[in-house]
Amino acid sequence: MLVEEKTKGIIPACAVVVGDYLRNREGWTKVIFSQIRDQDVFVRVTINGHSVEVTPTHPFIGMDENCNPIPVLYASNLSIMHQLYTVEGADFIQALQIVKALEGKKMVLHCETDYTFFSGEDTPFILTHNTVPVGT
Repeated sequence: MLVEEKTKGIIPACAVVVGDYLRNREGWTKVIFSQIRDQDVFVRVTINGHSVEVTPTHPFIGMDENCNPIPVLYASNLSIMHQLYTVEGADFIQALQIVKALEGKKMVLHCETDYTFFSGEDTPFILTHNTVPVGT
């Protein structure tokens, strides 16, 4: 997974450290926690040819097919009728795929203030979310 860091540019998420700033819809958000954990099942979400792999319990913010806001959409509950936010605005999910990865790893990032940041397999394109807002 790739993210955009304020001074380092586009980097792998595994290279993110506490104190880095990641690009989001509001500009930049500061990373206050970073950790790699074991994970063997992922959901690959694709929008406009760009994908991101997340855990089945990963939350997104998005909209339904009628542009009604949905504050929390978990990856395991996504469908092609949902729209997620990208660097180009909101758009419909193009494809969903379950990915099994023996000895896989996930990157856990927590950011302050705005709990979202752009990430993706080939470029930071899809707006992703922390597990929970910090402090809750």
